[in-house]
Amino acid sequence: MINKLKTIFKIILFGLAVCFSLFVFAVMFFMHKESNRKAEDMAHRAADPVYKAQAEEKDRVDMQAEANARTYKEVEELMKTSDKRDRERLILEKETNESNQKETKKLQEAIYKEQVDRDAERMLAVEKYAKDVAEAADKKR
Repeated sequence: MINKLKTIFKIILFGLAVCFSLFVFAVMFFMHKESNRKAEDMAHRAADPVYKAQAEEKDRVDMQAEANARTYKEVEELMKTSDKRDRERLILEKETNESNQKETKKLQEAIYKEQVDRDAERMLAVEKYAKDVAEAADKKR
């Protein structure tokens, strides 16, 4: 009686394992099929000259809108100041700030390179010291 129950239990477990495997296979199959369909759709879109032209036009319009927004803000700043000297001073300050930022970036890069060089020298010194210690230990043996 117990052996029959064990056998029935094993058959049920085997059936559940098979069902689960089939379910996993079906899910993977349909996911693969869906991803292939999406890839083909994207390939057709990329090859379509109309779609390509629309995408390029959208990119161009976005870039133009961004440039217009920047220039509008700059013009708005200049219009706030009515005096010509103030406008010239603002323009000069802007140019100075840009050049200062460039110089600061160059200095930061130089400092970083110097730190990297120092770190490399330290590593070489540590390696040389380790070799010297190893040689001294070998000589003592």
